[in-house]
Amino acid sequence: MVYNTLTPSTATFVEKRSKFIANVSSVKTQQEANSFIMQLKTQYYDARHNIYAYILKDGTSRYSDDGEPQGTAGIPVLEILKRRELINVVAVVTRYFGGVQLGTGGLLRAYSHAVLLALDNAQILVMKLCNIYSIKTGYEMLTGLEKIVMQCGGRVVKVEYGEYAEAQIYIVKMQNESFLKQVITLSNARISPLLIGEIYYNL
Repeated sequence: MVYNTLTPSTATFVEKRSKFIANVSSVKTQQEANSFIMQLKTQYYDARHNIYAYILKDGTSRYSDDGEPQGTAGIPVLEILKRRELINVVAVVTRYFGGVQLGTGGLLRAYSHAVLLALDNAQILVMKLCNIYSIKTGYEMLTGLEKIVMQCGGRVVKVEYGEYAEAQIYIVKMQNESFLKQVITLSNARISPLLIGEIYYNL
């Protein structure tokens, strides 16, 4: 019910005149991952290689060495994503060849170092499975409701103001029972949170 993803990040370093540019980003689907890869291949169209790796929450993972010797680029990058326990993440490492052969060991170290630099620059986001509630309440109870949400580590995502205040709230599933009990106590059972779905969210 929890997974780690990250904010977009980039890093660059040079190894024996070859320039490596690593880009990492969060994605939710294979289509988003492929779009990110194509975007960078277009941006760095004149590079010798644009290797990539990604891993998704549904277990899908892909990688490409993009012309580098097998096992020297895509697989090491994918293994780093796995070791960092990252999900819904794509990494693309671009190489501008500098004229000096690095050898298989050198390539593996260079691509690994590039993606590690980008990961170290990124902010890790802990995504928690939350229930989404819609709650309609009088304004006199809104402050108390917001305090309960805060105590439960949740988030009031938005509030629409009309005759009543209608709030959309994210509550981590493990705090669900405590949240509902406190809302019942606050309102003397007059507020009935409506469960409208669930979402992974960084609270």
